[in-house]
Amino acid sequence: MKLQKAPQSLIDLFDSALPEDQRLEKRSLFGFPAAFVNGNMICGIHGNSCIVRLDPVQREGWLKNKAILFEPMPGRPMKEYIVVPADVLSQSLRLKSLLQLALDYGLTLPPKQGKKKTPKKR
Repeated sequence: MKLQKAPQSLIDLFDSALPEDQRLEKRSLFGFPAAFVNGNMICGIHGNSCIVRLDPVQREGWLKNKAILFEPMPGRPMKEYIVVPADVLSQSLRLKSLLQLALDYGLTLPPKQGKKKTPKKR
């Protein structure tokens, strides 16, 4: 299954809405821009959608009001992430606020531990 390439306008919007915070790390994930804090992904682009990771209370509020759960593959939801509704993408201040919520939640998560490298057999 090949994913749609993200429109440059969405990438630019995402970049401009990211909080300015030294703890935020921008990386590419599966060829799409994403933001991480303490090794945990908090938001990103997937195809032509923007996704954010929110705490359970905020997520439920968004799900009751236009947002949908992020499901990168049919039947495989990522339960902490929502797809940002299109009307929020057209309002840069709301998007900035939502990405700030994602950062705030990400800072409460335990740092992700790097995978240990297994020694190569000789």
